[in-house]
Amino acid sequence: MRDEHHPSYSGQRSVLPSLPAHHCRRCSERGVALVITLLLLFLLSVVGLAAVLTTSSDVLINGYYRNYRGSFYAADSGATVAREVVYNYFNNASNLPAGTTWTSLPNASSWGASAQTTINSALSSYSLNSYGQATHSWPGSFTATVTIAAGTVTSYSTSYVYPYTYTITSVGKAQGSEAATIVEQGSIPVTLSEGSGTTQTTTSFAAFGAFIDSFSACSAPLVPGYLTGPMYAYGEWNFGSSGTYTFTDPVSQTDSKFSYWPSNGGCSQSSQPKYGSVVPSFQSGYNLSTSAIALPSNDFSQKEAVIDGLGTACSGVTTTCPTTAQMNAALKNISGTAWTSSTTSGVFLPYTCTSGVCALNYDSTSGSGAGGIYVEGGASVTLSTSGSYAQVIAVKQGSTTTTITINPNTGTTTVSNGTTTLTLSGVPHNYVTSSTQEAAMLYVDGAISSLSGPSSGAAIQDNSELTVVANGNITVTGNITYKTDPVTTSANQYVNSTCCTSSPIDTLIPAYQNMNQVLGIFTSTGNFILSPTTNGANIEVDASIAMISQAGVTNSNIGHMATGNSVGTFTNIGGRIENRAHSVSMNKSNVLFDRRFTARSGFAPPWFPSTSVAQDVISSTIAALPGAGTPSRTFWLYTTGGQ
Repeated sequence: MRDEHHPSYSGQRSVLPSLPAHHCRRCSERGVALVITLLLLFLLSVVGLAAVLTTSSDVLINGYYRNYRGSFYAADSGATVAREVVYNYFNNASNLPAGTTWTSLPNASSWGASAQTTINSALSSYSLNSYGQATHSWPGSFTATVTIAAGTVTSYSTSYVYPYTYTITSVGKAQGSEAATIVEQGSIPVTLSEGSGTTQTTTSFAAFGAFIDSFSACSAPLVPGYLTGPMYAYGEWNFGSSGTYTFTDPVSQTDSKFSYWPSNGGCSQSSQPKYGSVVPSFQSGYNLSTSAIALPSNDFSQKEAVIDGLGTACSGVTTTCPTTAQMNAALKNISGTAWTSSTTSGVFLPYTCTSGVCALNYDSTSGSGAGGIYVEGGASVTLSTSGSYAQVIAVKQGSTTTTITINPNTGTTTVSNGTTTLTLSGVPHNYVTSSTQEAAMLYVDGAISSLSGPSSGAAIQDNSELTVVANGNITVTGNITYKTDPVTTSANQYVNSTCCTSSPIDTLIPAYQNMNQVLGIFTSTGNFILSPTTNGANIEVDASIAMISQAGVTNSNIGHMATGNSVGTFTNIGGRIENRAHSVSMNKSNVLFDRRFTARSGFAPPWFPSTSVAQDVISSTIAALPGAGTPSRTFWLYTTGGQ
């Protein structure tokens, strides 16, 4: 409370000096300059940031564009390289499969599959920045893959045209993660031409899907079926109207015409690939009036191969070979009794016992040794497998069954007759081709009255090589199958583990190409007779089958396929070689050629008969014939993004 009477109070109020009005207005505008300055700085910052973002975006866009263009050029380069690799492969006769002759040209599908594998393997090693000035160019890379498909082969007088189509998928990349894909499709007509001059080459008869040394004109129609592999006939092929014929590989014959048996009766000859309703399918063409192929001089002695694993010393020898003395010195039965010239039956192996330890014979000096098993007298034989490694051969003579178990895993050969067991160190070898590959010759010095596999399961073990030879007829009474088939047996199988394109029937399966399971069946003094236990039953034999006499042998009663009981469908994974065609009671015959016999140089059943083949000079060119067409690109697609 204010005291107006206080001495200090004078009665007048204190009043502050009043400021001019305009000075107060300026007072309210203090700090505007700072605000304006900050606004200007903010605007400048926004403009600068926008410039930076614009520049960075432009750089990024240009970088992405540059990388995409680089990826495109890399992909385009990959497609160009792949196309040239494809052209160069087919334009080189040295790329024809091993064993190719003018009478044994490659199957179009199989050659295409082999080409695809080789080409893709070559493409995997290509680099864009490894050669010359390219090392200084913008870095880029491509991954190119090729698929090849075969069409129907066209036959000319001295040439065949193999029409292939290719698909190239090339994925290119530059520095970044950007990728470009180019897909190109095109056609390549490949012409195989017969040149002048020939070279002689030794060829195993296993290289034929079918070889018939005497097929007379209008003799009897061939059993219809699916027939693969190189086909040769001295004379001419006879075709009937009771079924269809599908040949996947080149068909050759020495005569200038085919024989046709139409349904209205009679036989007619024609050089055309059809006659009336009889229309064989020649998927890889045919060749008429070809040169004759000589019969074997039996360059292996199968009996000698039992003793030394070579079978070469008896080649061309007209006297008894091996001699009685050689057989007596080498061969013993399970009891250790040596073979003699008066022996009439029994199972013998070449082995020696020292201090109670028995082993198959081996001579480190000569590099030869035991090749197999010798059976004196006729017998029945059953082939089977045991476990993952062992090949089992059971030989029955009368009431005695001798079982031989060859086990390369343990390195032993065990012989048992039910009462006695003999274990031998070592396994039979084919010392002609390898001193380590287990292989066996089973030589029966008499007829084989029954040859079969087990009632169920495989007859031939994986990687087991076996040839069964008889001095007389060989009668097959049951299935004889491989544990693992080397080729596809239907048209919807996959040859690779990756999905999902199926392969044609009788395509070599890459995973099994180098497996050695193989069976040869051979007689030079008898016939191969199919006689299933039930009339009309189907039967399968996985083997290259030869019923063929030495050159100069003309006995018309031997050297052919025959039937005892009738056969429904006969399936053969391997091939069929015979002196002459013969009538059989059979509805259908499917030959699935074992393509390892041509894909792998020298691969065949051990000690199988061979012959000298005049191999014509063959050229492989692209579009060499008028009207054959030229290589062309039929489809091209570019997309961003890789695979």
